[in-house]
Amino acid sequence: MSYKSIIKLTFFCFCCLASSIGKSQITQIFLGINGLTCSQCSRSVEMSLLKLNFVDHVEMQLAKAEGIVFFKSGQKVDLDKVAQAVFDAGFAVRFIKMELDLSKNTFSGNCINYEGNYFQVIGKQNNMLKSKREIKLLGKNFLPTKEWKEVRSQLVSACTSMDQKTYFIEVQ
Repeated sequence: MSYKSIIKLTFFCFCCLASSIGKSQITQIFLGINGLTCSQCSRSVEMSLLKLNFVDHVEMQLAKAEGIVFFKSGQKVDLDKVAQAVFDAGFAVRFIKMELDLSKNTFSGNCINYEGNYFQVIGKQNNMLKSKREIKLLGKNFLPTKEWKEVRSQLVSACTSMDQKTYFIEVQ
């Protein structure tokens, strides 16, 4: 193998690695559900979530009234549809939490461009977000009514794109 061939091969491998590192995807969320009291309730939520084309599988934990929702690789996740699926099953979302590796994403003020959506940090500044962190979604569809009323005045979008969804988040 010639020196030029080795250089070309190294460059090709670097480009492939760099493109896969830069891509971020939400792989799973932790979902708290209000009103979940029996195995049939749990099954109803699970079946409603499985109707979403980006959901791979769901692990419900009835004792905690929680679940873990796993997403299909390469699929864009719509968190509003997750909340709506819980509502369609007859229940309400208590929380949605997830872990995001924010070190590989672009910040603009408190806005993070992640997987084609903006996540706006409420509270802590973005310099605290240069690593893998657990976040909690804030918004009418993602919180109980009492919590929603406490935070809604803080949820004013500072992200500038009109064509992308903005989710408000709190760093845990």
